[in-house]
Amino acid sequence: MRGSVIRRFVILGAPRTKNTGKVVMRGRVLVVPSAAYRRWYKSALAQAPILLAQAGIRTPIAVPVDVTAIFYRDRRTGDEDRYKNALGDYLQRARFIENDVLIHWTGETRRALDPARPRIEVTIEEAACRGG
Repeated sequence: MRGSVIRRFVILGAPRTKNTGKVVMRGRVLVVPSAAYRRWYKSALAQAPILLAQAGIRTPIAVPVDVTAIFYRDRRTGDEDRYKNALGDYLQRARFIENDVLIHWTGETRRALDPARPRIEVTIEEAACRGG
């Protein structure tokens, strides 16, 4: 049984995965997120205050949650787990949730294709089971 819906919102823009960066050598190896990811992340963070206000979130959610996301991509690339990782990092940084370890990704999370209107449709619900 699913919990009640806490928030539902749409992040506009073509989703990008975090781990598509390049390796930079400066005495050590660093993985740098790609320019495409950094552009998506900056755009998504700019949308966060509006999304938070519309959703009525004043402080980050600090309890386990079930998250469903549909990643409407502009092209057929990207691994679903990497999209989830990028979105989880975003949800934490944008203060939707306190920590991305609180996220349980539902089976309905998936990738889809919509080149005309790429976006991420996100639903956050109370966790059906709060066990760990």
